[in-house]
Amino acid sequence: MGARTKQKRRRHQIRQKHKRRLKRKKAALKLLKQQQRLKQRESQKAEKEKQQQEVPPQEQPQQEEKPPQEPQQQE
Repeated sequence: MGARTKQKRRRHQIRQKHKRRLKRKKAALKLLKQQQRLKQRESQKAEKEKQQQEVPPQEQPQQEEKPPQEPQQQE
């Protein structure tokens, strides 16, 4: 085998190894983000349930109407 083919083969192997590493890293990040999103959703649901239990139904609609209107006017 010539020196050139050895070099090519080595370079190719290194590139493949790098690609595999990147893919693995990307997949791990994706999984992590998904888990974080899930946790966040669950915590938000828990908070909403707590608020609904604590706040009487008459006060709740007033709180929901005011905050969405303010950011729209600012933007």
